[in-house]
Amino acid sequence: MRFLGAARKVLSRPNIRIILLSWFSITLVSQAFVQFAPDYMRRLGGTPELIGLLNSAVSLVTLFVVIPAGYMADKFGRKSLIVWGLLFSALPSLINAFAWCWQLYFIGAVLMAAVQQFFFPAMYAMFQDSTPKDLRALSFSFLDIATWCIPASIGFLLGGYWYEKLDILALRIFLIASSFVYISASLFSLKLRETLHAASLNVKAMVKMFFLAYSRLRESIEIARNIVVDLLAVDLLIGLYTGFTSGFWLIYTLDVIGVSRYQWGVLEASWNILYTVLSPFAAAASDRRGRLKLMLIAPPALIALHAMFISCRGFSQALLVWLLWAIPDAFWYSLFEATWTDAVQAEMRGRAITLRVTVRSIAQTCSAAASGFMYSLNSVLPFIAGMAMWACILIVLLKLKSTSP
Repeated sequence: MRFLGAARKVLSRPNIRIILLSWFSITLVSQAFVQFAPDYMRRLGGTPELIGLLNSAVSLVTLFVVIPAGYMADKFGRKSLIVWGLLFSALPSLINAFAWCWQLYFIGAVLMAAVQQFFFPAMYAMFQDSTPKDLRALSFSFLDIATWCIPASIGFLLGGYWYEKLDILALRIFLIASSFVYISASLFSLKLRETLHAASLNVKAMVKMFFLAYSRLRESIEIARNIVVDLLAVDLLIGLYTGFTSGFWLIYTLDVIGVSRYQWGVLEASWNILYTVLSPFAAAASDRRGRLKLMLIAPPALIALHAMFISCRGFSQALLVWLLWAIPDAFWYSLFEATWTDAVQAEMRGRAITLRVTVRSIAQTCSAAASGFMYSLNSVLPFIAGMAMWACILIVLLKLKSTSP
């Protein structure tokens, strides 16, 4: 009953409901394609090296866009950036849908990254602004469940099934559908209530603010002096980890472990279902007992699971790994995000998100550029590098725990 009461309190906020519903619909359709994006590029003629370079380019574009985007979210408010950003996201989806070569898909993917990072700091900051202070970890758990776990589970199953049935045509259909969903979400976001009273948004002011943001990047860096710097170090390591591994989970699982495309969708959906069950309870426990103690569960477990992933063969072994993986993940995401929210004041959250994404993007740009060459040399190397990153994260968390009051 206590949990249900807390859930009702979180979901009673109109902005939270709108953001969750909008993100739900986007994830449902887009993840049917995104899970197979590396394979889509490979089918268009891309190599592992090119896939790694694409991930690096996406990170680099993210770095350049998110700096002014976070600054504008704090100066112009959140709502306008969200509405326009969602609307413009429809274009790169259409470009990718009709791409006939990897070069055109490369352009569309980079453009999508730029557009989405334009509004992401604003949407994320609005969600942070709208969360009850005493239920932040639980709020982020709902965000994770409603915007990822449930819709992605459905999307993974639909994507895997129809990719098996219709081949590459299914992926093109999902991309076209995504463009319509972005337009619908943009219209729905008009109902959002602005959480930060700021200057009116117009083209001239946006252009001026775009360049002003770089000149005032120091303000974002100053945030790090007022919070636990170790949290930023964790973001750096997560950026390196993502760059090393993100482009090759699917390809390794299809080519080395030996599962079908539909079975890949089942693996991803299974993880999401178990994560959905565990995450709210882990988050609620952290709101009562403290976050850091529970976060320490994740790194050693994930190191062991990476070793299991590398060595497993066949669908049954892979399914076991995916289900076990949901346990440490449930004790990581919402707790880490809630820790950041507690550390930063509302009027600085857009720039704090910018700082975090900047750090992650720099790290991911470097590691992603190397990941394709590592995979070509030996397919397990990106994942071994990922294990090393989680070992470093564990060291940082232990240091943070030893210095915490």
